[in-house]
Amino acid sequence: MLRIKKLKEPRGRVRFLSDEEREKLMQACKESQSQFLYLLVVLAISTGARKMELCSLNWEDVDLKNRRILLQQTKNGDSRQVPLTTRAKETLEQLVCKDNRELVFTQCHWALRKQFSRLIKNLASFNGQDCFSGLRFHDLRHEALSRLSDKGLNVIELAHISGHRTLVMLRRYTHPCHRSLI
Repeated sequence: MLRIKKLKEPRGRVRFLSDEEREKLMQACKESQSQFLYLLVVLAISTGARKMELCSLNWEDVDLKNRRILLQQTKNGDSRQVPLTTRAKETLEQLVCKDNRELVFTQCHWALRKQFSRLIKNLASFNGQDCFSGLRFHDLRHEALSRLSDKGLNVIELAHISGHRTLVMLRRYTHPCHRSLI
């Protein structure tokens, strides 16, 4: 075993949405037949949460008054509180639990994944460009963390929001454009 070399980790993807792409994506999600897809994408872009973290979100973990959500079922097992943007809060308020369901998203994650994939495929073919082809839901996590970095959040705040324990992993997810400096 001593002679076996450890494989290098893949470089990871760097995928951004332009402002135009983001707005087209948001509009397409609003117009989709899924009542949850728009909210899921809004939360993903504004919080940087993983799809499974959002799909397991309970209404009791949504604190609209203090504009935050508690993600209890996370990849690394540590729960974390994530702030809500104004857009995310307003979108959640429109869907606020009117019946006795526990989960915010009553559709299972694979159904939402399928709807998102179909939406991206339609956007890519509709535009006749490659701008949306290859976009994956997880790319929205990169988008969110990069935008939060551009808004001036420091490394500790970003790590708290994203749940990353090391600076190396956080660096893989944040690709600041430094728009605020331009």
